[in-house]
Amino acid sequence: NSIFVDPLGAIFINSMNPAAVTAKDSLSSMADFGLTQNNTLYKQGSATSGNNTFNINNLVFSFPVYKSSAMMFGITPYSNVGYSFAANETDPSIIGNAGNITYSMDGSGSIYQLFGAAGATFWKRLSVGAELVYYFGSISKSNATTFSNTAYRSISSGYDMKLRGTTAKFGVQYEFPLSTDYLLTVGATYKFGTNIRGYVDDYNIASIGSVSDTLRYNTDTLKNNLGKVKFADELGVGVSLKYRDRFMIEMDYLRSDFSKCGYADVTGFN
Repeated sequence: NSIFVDPLGAIFINSMNPAAVTAKDSLSSMADFGLTQNNTLYKQGSATSGNNTFNINNLVFSFPVYKSSAMMFGITPYSNVGYSFAANETDPSIIGNAGNITYSMDGSGSIYQLFGAAGATFWKRLSVGAELVYYFGSISKSNATTFSNTAYRSISSGYDMKLRGTTAKFGVQYEFPLSTDYLLTVGATYKFGTNIRGYVDDYNIASIGSVSDTLRYNTDTLKNNLGKVKFADELGVGVSLKYRDRFMIEMDYLRSDFSKCGYADVTGFN
């Protein structure tokens, strides 16, 4: 699936560039659905662990509106978290005093993009589009130190995050017919950065057997961090060369700078 340009628009929906929604049969409505799976192996020294994640890749619908204009609606992941690994204590002196100890870390969740876009083509070559994006989702990150010896309290801590935000995206695309067989297409997109809203639960729990004691439980509603913690803006450009429907050469560039988004100063993000 092309990132920014869509020379094969009659075959699939390009959900990355709102201007490309018009690059298809003007009388057709389309739907596109995809899934993705990620298998990860973690290794550090003699400790190894694996984890599998499964998520929706995209669900998009597009339909014509009037002549050379069209709309699309859909949902795609913006960010995924998926890891799980554990290791046992190997120091004989520690095991001799405290018994077997297991260290584990887990993370799961996704931030999704729910979007609606509209585009139009002018002079048969120039397409422009605009998109409204709503971010939402939850992420959980936890770590635990578990003792087999019930004389010691096992400790678990982590963050439960529910986040949301709203932004806009604009796109442009232009087609250059080089001959009856070759088509050169260039495109660009820009998505504005936006403040992150929601809340972060920060907890620390100690337990022995079935008895648990909450050592810390704080909730940060992010109201005090508005303007400090953000989703970064995003700039993309692309170019492709297509020969009939036989092959396509494409190059895309996407840049999103999170260095000034304030994550280092906010609980749960750092």
